[in-house]
Amino acid sequence: MSKKNKLIPLYVDLDGTLFPGDLLWEGIILTLKQNLLNIFPIISKCLQGPVKLKKWVSERSIHNLVLLPFRKEVVDFCIKEKKKGKKIILATGAHEKIAQKVADTLGFFDGILATENINLKGIAKLDAIKRDAKGPFSYVGDSISDMPIFQNSAEVIAVGKSAKWNPKCFRSPVKMRIVDTERSLANNLIQSVRPHHFIKNLLIFVPLLAAHITNSIAAWMSSAILFLSFCFASAAVYLINDIFDFENDRAHKWKRRRPISAARLPIPTALTFSGLFFVSGVSISLLNSKSGAFTVIFYFIVSFFYSFFIKKQILADVFTLCLLYVIRVMAGGVATGVKISPWLIAFMAFFFLSLALGKRAAEIKANINMKKNEAPGRGWVLGDLNFLVVSGIASAFTAVLVIGLYISGNTAMALYRNPDFLWAIIPLVLWWSCRVWLKACRGELHEDPVVFSISDRCSWLILVLAALALFSAGPI
Repeated sequence: MSKKNKLIPLYVDLDGTLFPGDLLWEGIILTLKQNLLNIFPIISKCLQGPVKLKKWVSERSIHNLVLLPFRKEVVDFCIKEKKKGKKIILATGAHEKIAQKVADTLGFFDGILATENINLKGIAKLDAIKRDAKGPFSYVGDSISDMPIFQNSAEVIAVGKSAKWNPKCFRSPVKMRIVDTERSLANNLIQSVRPHHFIKNLLIFVPLLAAHITNSIAAWMSSAILFLSFCFASAAVYLINDIFDFENDRAHKWKRRRPISAARLPIPTALTFSGLFFVSGVSISLLNSKSGAFTVIFYFIVSFFYSFFIKKQILADVFTLCLLYVIRVMAGGVATGVKISPWLIAFMAFFFLSLALGKRAAEIKANINMKKNEAPGRGWVLGDLNFLVVSGIASAFTAVLVIGLYISGNTAMALYRNPDFLWAIIPLVLWWSCRVWLKACRGELHEDPVVFSISDRCSWLILVLAALALFSAGPI
């Protein structure tokens, strides 16, 4: 290859190439986070065409471009070519305001070609590159819309899906192929919906167990159907949560690896599957009753507003998390027609509030350990840790007090032959709660407390011992 050919300008695509995601979709989500009513002007601008939409979004969305998960291989290649003396140009269909900010952030671009009055995509981008290059050029791209540019470039650097195309598609030498090594769509979806969190939906079976209904196949089937419905609804909720929280996740030590924040799962795909999961959950719940479907819808609505707005509000966030646990238990009662005891409601309210406070305390402790001044996307500050610890431990001890009052009352006497065995549950719950809070204060609680219990041997031992105490009490 001649020296002249080596120094031909290099044009680099942005969305899907330099950045594996789509900044327009991310901008739309950021504007919706500012005000959900922005959905109406967004729809209006969509009808006016992509140029109007991109301009409107670029003027209102505020990206933290420093946190963008740029493709390291593409960045390294550009820096290497820059050192050789090549002119590097960012050529993108994104609006020029966004393109300029990306170029300024990375620092190695000599100029930009971007959407201003014309949507710079496909043939329009090719024409702009030809006018700018005034001769041979190299191009880094990824999609089928880049095909006209690939076929007119002197050198091709194929990224992502295009890296797997047949060489005949390009009509030009393929200098480099940058193949995605990320997981498949199915794997990214599974990771995003967090199936290990579905264990929380087992709370739907609590009313059956509390009422000692063990021989009704119909009641167990109803609970199982609702459990499946809530699993689908939970999957929809987690996708929505990650869509609205992608920027905050990118600032987190391990949440930045989530598929949406890492731009491995496209936002349109996540939105589509979230809708499908929600519809599936409601449809399955209708196999039971309309009231069961109502509980699924109510759970989704509360979860949506938690993800969109409530999680930023101190106190409201932990009380809403507590409510989401209680909703599952109440739904189990609705599905089976079991009346939930006021004792159970009181215990759940204090116990799950303690867990919600513990989750926030663990997050703040993690930020303190990482020497961060705040938790992105949360209303709590580092100075609130003492309040969270005191309130959470007090709530846990109050939950235990409720158990004691229940055992000493007439209700337990009517439901158990030997209710005195139930007193063994109190030290077990105290032990588990204190252990969770000790780990939270030490910064060792990296998961939701309920999810933490899945892989914790001590938690399983405590659960087995509590089950033995219940069995020994002789449920009637």
